[in-house]
Amino acid sequence: MKKLIFGVLFFALVGIGVVGCKKESDLNSNREKTLRISQFKSIGIDHNKGLEFTFNYLKQNGASDKMSINEIKELVKEGALKFLSNKMSNNELILFREFADKSFDNSNTKSSSVDLSDLIGEFNVSPELANIFEELDDICDNNDVSKNISLIENLEFKALDILNNDEEVVFFGATSVAKATYDYWKHHQDEFN
Repeated sequence: MKKLIFGVLFFALVGIGVVGCKKESDLNSNREKTLRISQFKSIGIDHNKGLEFTFNYLKQNGASDKMSINEIKELVKEGALKFLSNKMSNNELILFREFADKSFDNSNTKSSSVDLSDLIGEFNVSPELANIFEELDDICDNNDVSKNISLIENLEFKALDILNNDEEVVFFGATSVAKATYDYWKHHQDEFN
């Protein structure tokens, strides 16, 4: 009888140890994933500095609700280029100017004309990266700022399981900017209404 009790206790302890180690392993895995994603946070922070600079540029240059959307887009483009002029090489600025010209195309009357799907379609990317950018694009179509940040964070964890390291750099750079933008607007929306 003692052997049976000790045997059951032994297996119970081994079982507890295995389950406990598995939970510890899962915790370590989640910490590693969070750390990998957080390495890109500075991109979003720099982006928000650019937003702040650009909005101050708009104020200083007389932006008003009497201006057309195209006039405001031009001021935004000028402000963004001015902010980036000290941070980018001439070649990078040329590429950004091309991107800005396409993004702020005056034939498009929407205030934001960047469509991630169209942008990604111009590059040769894996189906996995294209699909996960499509999911990010769908999230960004939603107007619930707080919910979007959470949805993007969940998508980042999904991306860790399906993207290679090079694709992660591209995707986490984009999600860092998206989350930072939503965070910025969550705190500054009333200033621009």
